[in-house]
Amino acid sequence: MMKKWILGVFLSFVMVLETHAEIIASGNDCAADDEESSCHWELASSGKLNITGSGVMKEWTEKNDYAIDDHGQPWFQYADLINEVNVQGVNSISTNAFDGF
Repeated sequence: MMKKWILGVFLSFVMVLETHAEIIASGNDCAADDEESSCHWELASSGKLNITGSGVMKEWTEKNDYAIDDHGQPWFQYADLINEVNVQGVNSISTNAFDGF
């Protein structure tokens, strides 16, 4: 009984932390260049990258030189912070959306 109570308190604490995570970066620049697609991304201080929208995600060209800090993806500069990705509503994820991670 005590173990279940401790687990419940711990999970409640984790849920509170997740809902209070600060957004440290965001943008609306990940949609394909068409009239039908939209894409928004935001990175929380918890390390969770949320990508939402509709239609198709922009295609970024692959770059093999990982010394270059800009691979085109707007979230690339935060690669070391990202520990979880959640994609909702987007029909297609770019082949190179996480190239260099």
